[in-house]
Amino acid sequence: MNMLQDTLVSASTPFPYQTWLYQNPEAAKTLTRLYHQTLQKLRLPLRSLFLETSFGKTHVLISGNQDLPPLLVLHGLNASAPSALEALEKLSGQYQLIGIDTIGQANYSQAKERLSVADGSYGRWLEEILLGLKIESAPFVSISYGAFVLQKLIAFAPKRIEKAIFVVPSGLANSSFSAYFRQLLLPLLRFRLSKKESDLKRFMGAFYTEIEAESLELHKTLLLGVKMDYRRPPELTLAEGKKLEAPVYALLAEDDVFFPTPQTLKRLAALFPHFKGYHILKDAKHVPALAQYEQMATQIQQWLGQK
Repeated sequence: MNMLQDTLVSASTPFPYQTWLYQNPEAAKTLTRLYHQTLQKLRLPLRSLFLETSFGKTHVLISGNQDLPPLLVLHGLNASAPSALEALEKLSGQYQLIGIDTIGQANYSQAKERLSVADGSYGRWLEEILLGLKIESAPFVSISYGAFVLQKLIAFAPKRIEKAIFVVPSGLANSSFSAYFRQLLLPLLRFRLSKKESDLKRFMGAFYTEIEAESLELHKTLLLGVKMDYRRPPELTLAEGKKLEAPVYALLAEDDVFFPTPQTLKRLAALFPHFKGYHILKDAKHVPALAQYEQMATQIQQWLGQK
């Protein structure tokens, strides 16, 4: 597998403009700038790696000494590797943090089209990443949609996973359609018609614990400049969950409009024979506040240290 390594991808290098993904080139440029704004906030020495996979070129951010044990990090939908690493900076002295730009989303990775959510494509893609990095198996921290991506590896090659830590996970239990329609779809439709910031805030307020200026610009650009992926991830089956022999942990938000905590906990207990523990972030929506990152990292650090 071919690899191209650099010190760090440059802010002057825009995201690859993929016509199936973007509405216009300006959206790709804006999202590139926001990506690098998050990179600049990270207090981590980073380098870039581009891996050729059968699904397209994949960009990976790596921080930490190569002698440290690897920790792979999967970000959520409409997010990026830097945003996922931001919550885990505390772990950088103990692990080689490896943040993957999920293929088929607005970042530095490239694909000809979105990967199917119905077959094993994401699982095969993740295994190819591990092969390219020469990692036999590793623990994973998977956030939101990243948890669904990790579940595809569970179904495809479960022995590649040493420990699975799900953070506000998708693919386990979805909210009811009535709640989804009332709290998310209607506000989204209002914003797409009005393009008013007040309507955008109303939409984001359903799943953001706190809304910052960068988050507003990010979602405005995504909703108006990207051909959005509105597919709801299919839920992992009992047969697939039973394949995983590794320990499983979950970090959940008390008020998650996408993936309700009570239903998610029931599914975790039913799916995974080695579901070891969970923690609920109080007063948190699907996207936690920045002030809660320390609490999240501390809990994840504790789980990673357990045998």
